This record gives sequence, structure tokens and C-alpha cells, in this order.
Amino acid sequence: RSSLTPERIAMLEDVGFVWTSSRSRQKPDGSSRPKGPRLRWGEWYERLNAHRDKYGTTRVSTADRAPDPKLGKWVEWQRQCYRMWKRGEA
Repeated sequence: RSSLTPERIAMLEDVGFVWTSSRSRQKPDGSSRPKGPRLRWGEWYERLNAHRDKYGTTRVSTADRAPDPKLGKWVEWQRQCYRMWKRGEA
């Protein structure tokens, strides 16, 4: 179940979040939720803001050599949650 709410969507849009990606890495079950330690949504949001401040974009790479690939996976998960929310599945 998605934790993406209209308020969180607005927060992401306020920082210039891009809802589409040039490539979408999804698992066979259709999910792309990141693995690893679970951070609170607000902590990921702060990491996204720091990335935007440093690189000027909210597009974050998921490549292993990227500065923060786990953030990239979280960004992809937000996109997946948004698609689910738009379809009424969240």
C-alpha cells in the first residue's frame, strides 16, 4: 500500500519532482520499492531536497556508481506510488 498522500504529492511537486523517468526499473511483480534500512518518508524527502540543492534536479540515478542510488530507488518508488494513486489503487 502506498504512503503517498495528496499532501506529499504537493510537497514533491513544490521541489520540482518529475513524475516520469526515462527508464523505469520494476520488479516482475510491478514494484520498485527500495531495499535496505527503512527511513521515514520525511527523511527521504530531505535527502531529495539535498540532492536537488547540490545537482539542480530531482532526477536521481539508481546506478550503483551514482552518488545516492538508494535515493534513486526511493524516487522510482514514489513514481510507482503516484501511478497507483492515480489509478485509485493506493
